[in-house]
Amino acid sequence: MKSFLYLFLALFLLVFLVYLFLPSPEVQPLPNSLKSQEPGDTWQVTGAAGYYTDMKRADVLDFYQKTFSLVFLNFSFSGYRLNNPPEYAKQVIRNEITVSYFEEIVHPFRETLMVTGFEPSVYYKGNPSKIAQTTIFVGDKNYFSKVTIRYLPTPIWKRLLLFVFSLFSIGGLILIWKKILKSGWSLDEKV
Repeated sequence: MKSFLYLFLALFLLVFLVYLFLPSPEVQPLPNSLKSQEPGDTWQVTGAAGYYTDMKRADVLDFYQKTFSLVFLNFSFSGYRLNNPPEYAKQVIRNEITVSYFEEIVHPFRETLMVTGFEPSVYYKGNPSKIAQTTIFVGDKNYFSKVTIRYLPTPIWKRLLLFVFSLFSIGGLILIWKKILKSGWSLDEKV
């Protein structure tokens, strides 16, 4: 039984190490959209890009969830999504940003892609006069939303350091738990 457990743990560690060393996915530009040249959407913020588009929130996030996935041996891992308060985008993306939504696509122990969007019709839903004042008009076209993304890669040494720290933490917790169980302490004891 112990040898099976050790084999399982070794296999798990090997698979996790392969996961950590997989190449990072490329961040694709939003299809059928106009790339923003505004300050903060280009070189001023590392890893940021802005797009004017007619895609709605669900379509934008589905696109990035599919394209920002890790692929190994025909197995695709698209990460998971975190839905953050829109105000948080001012701390992470840039100070002067107006957003309707802010979500992250995260690969644990690896990189993250932050996706923010400004949809005037959603942002000012209770005030129709504000919607008319804040429509997104660029060039000669009116767009439904502006999407700003920010890619935060993680170097391999940070991934490995976090992995080793996690292993030692889990090992320490297991040792503490064993010590507690061997001491005869139980949850049913009355004080």
